[in-house]
Amino acid sequence: MQVAGVIVAKLPFEPFGLFTAVTHRNLPGTDMTDCAAFGIYALASVCVRETLKRYLGFAKKIKGQDFMDMFNQANAQASSSSS
Repeated sequence: MQVAGVIVAKLPFEPFGLFTAVTHRNLPGTDMTDCAAFGIYALASVCVRETLKRYLGFAKKIKGQDFMDMFNQANAQASSSSS
């Protein structure tokens, strides 16, 4: 199946910078809202990769997340001691 040069999606926005090169790769014309199959694959790959890392426990903790963990533990201790 040949998808080079075939428009597979129409974006509701005009991508900027590097994303234009990814989404409009190998497409004829100057309408930057046209999207090639490679653009869909690249964007989906980035989204799925991060989601899988989070669910499988491979993602690094966000710096602010440590604070929220301490906050939740303090709330849990306060509610258990007041009962």
